[in-house]
Amino acid sequence: MEHQALINKNGMEITAVVEVDGFSEREIKVSLEGGDKLIVGGENLKINSFSKQSGNFSLFGKITTLKYSKAGEKFIKKFFK
Repeated sequence: MEHQALINKNGMEITAVVEVDGFSEREIKVSLEGGDKLIVGGENLKINSFSKQSGNFSLFGKITTLKYSKAGEKFIKKFFK
């Protein structure tokens, strides 16, 4: 499965999201098609929109970390610090 993300200073948009697994102002966890997972860390994070039907998801807030894992693997990639 191919996932796409557009990140800017105010938030991000992601495709192929199947479920929001948890959220707070500091962390949002989502499951992606194919069983992959993404954790977005930051400050004042809020879910702007999510369509389970299309898989489109957007959030806003200050993003400080992104953690991504392929299905069956541990979280191995940290994009920001």
